[in-house]
Amino acid sequence: MQRQYFTVDEINRLIPRLEELVFEIFEVHRQLVQLERALEDVVAPRANGNGFRLTQESQARTMQEEVERVIARFQQLVQEVADLGGELKDPEMGLVDFRALRQGREVYLCWRMGEPECTWWHDLETGFAGRQPVE
Repeated sequence: MQRQYFTVDEINRLIPRLEELVFEIFEVHRQLVQLERALEDVVAPRANGNGFRLTQESQARTMQEEVERVIARFQQLVQEVADLGGELKDPEMGLVDFRALRQGREVYLCWRMGEPECTWWHDLETGFAGRQPVE
């Protein structure tokens, strides 16, 4: 399988769709974190040996089903980003990398939610902290 490399212009054309996807990923991720915390609060009494009341079991089951539904949506959205050629690196930051060639070596072109254009790149190993301006 041949690897796909992107140019800044190609990524910039994707930004309107990326904005939609990454914003929804951000929201779904936030919802998932909240649901998991709420589920832990319901399940925690069992871990303390106090046992579950029947209503807690039903509530936990319902919440777990919701967590699974939200996880499935999150995975679907991440796949949509991947289908565009991007790699979601951080759902809270809305960070997406695209492989590119720069001076004959493989790097990432780096875009973050809210940025109007792709103007950053970094080495494969350095990540967000190593971002440098595209010249």
